Formats: sequence, structure tokens, C-alpha cells
Amino acid sequence: MVKEVRHLRSLLAGSLLGVLIGMLLLQPVAAAPLQGAQFGETLQYNIHWTGFPAGRAHMTFGEGREGGAYQVDVGVRSTGMVELFYPVDDRVVVAGLFDKQGKFLTNSYEKIQNEGKRKRHTLLTFARAEKRAYQQRNQQKKRAIKNLPEYVVDPLSAFYALRARPKLEPGDAFYMPVLDSHKPYKARMKVVRREPRSTPLGWFDTLLVEVQLKKSDVFRQVKAIKVWLSDDVRRLPVRVETDIRIGFVAADLVAFDDARGEQRAMKP
Repeated sequence: MVKEVRHLRSLLAGSLLGVLIGMLLLQPVAAAPLQGAQFGETLQYNIHWTGFPAGRAHMTFGEGREGGAYQVDVGVRSTGMVELFYPVDDRVVVAGLFDKQGKFLTNSYEKIQNEGKRKRHTLLTFARAEKRAYQQRNQQKKRAIKNLPEYVVDPLSAFYALRARPKLEPGDAFYMPVLDSHKPYKARMKVVRREPRSTPLGWFDTLLVEVQLKKSDVFRQVKAIKVWLSDDVRRLPVRVETDIRIGFVAADLVAFDDARGEQRAMKP
């Protein structure tokens, strides 16, 4: 029983963060696009494990310090039963640039993980001219990751690039290289169908997308991740869910500011 509890802790810790950042992966496209997120967008989620409250998360998409730059900030904190036996307080910050074609190009990807007694700080810096990235964990020596694909990106940049695609239609399938740890992996994404979806914020017309990942540093998935994007210009991720070895994890959008003039929050 003790062994099973420890295993569940590990799965939940990875899933709380990974359910939001490791699952929406696609070839990067437009910068500051008509589709997808606009600078100033904020999203808030409630996370559940097998129906029980497990955490809260926020995501922000903003303009970077330089022209043509962007920054993404994600925070995840455990609540309820998970907080009692395995507190989680994680943060991920991404800084990147848009190239001349508007593709998302990661400059740095920083993870600050506080999970139970484990504390870890990981920084990835991308050197695209060298086809390399450099990883540093805590105060350890930097490690070079070589021979990277040209358009490899971090999971968060891939997530926002997905939403920015000019067109998503049922039957579309895509692959892209992603790096969030010591080794790049290829993600497969398929647009399954259109369907109406009831959410804490009301009904949305949605696109159901399935993402299959090779095991990454932040997510331990068993089956494909399912994400429901609003079928409109914003492509809001209104729900994300995946099975894990013990139950399933789901994240529901409960509040947002779309930076287009609409704000909405779940009623108390």
C-alpha cells in the first residue's frame, strides 16, 4: 500500500503540471495571430483527479520585453486531498521570439518545481544557430543537448502555436518535435471532431483534439490526452483530460480574460 501511495504521488505531481503544458503540441505558426491567444490573455483552471479536487492553475500570455517577443507564465498548486499528502506548487516561465514567418521560437524555458519534499529548478536555454539547447538543474553544471531539430520548441510555445493555426479541421493530423527535458520527443496531434461541450462557464462549440506524447519529463501519460478547444477565433482550451495509471486527471476552465473584450468566471 505504501508503494502504491508513493507511485500515485509521483503520477499526480507530474500530471498536475503536465496536464496543462505537455499536451497541446503542434507545428508553430503565426505570431500575435488573429486566431488563438492575444497578449494579455489569462486562463484559470480547476484540476480534478478521478472526480476529486486536486489543484488550481493559471496561464498568462503576454508581450516580452523585446519587440516581437512573447512570454508565457503557468502556475499550478495542489488543493484538497492532494495538498494534504503531497503538496505541489509549480511554476513554468517561457520567453521566446517570433521569426519573420511568425513562428514561435523558444529562447528559454524555466521550471520551478516544489513537490512534496522535492525542490527542483530547471532552466533550458535554446541556441538555435548551434542546433543545441543547454540544460541546468539546480546549481549543477550545464548540459548540452545536441543535434536538435530546426523548429523544436517547448511544450508551452507549442500549445499557443496550436491555437494560432489558421485552420483546424476534423481529420487533420500533425507531428512536431518538443523539448522540455534532456531529450527531444515527437508529438502527434489529431483533430477528432466537432462537438458541443458543457463546462463550468456554460456551453461551448468545441473541437476535440487528441495528442499522443512520448514520455516527457513533466507528464506521465497512459493514453492520448484529450483537449476541447472552443471552435471560434480564440481557440480557448475549455477542458483537458487524460488517463493515468491510477484514475484520470482533468482540468476545466473556470475563468478567463480573452484580451479581446470578454471576461467570464464561474459562478460561486
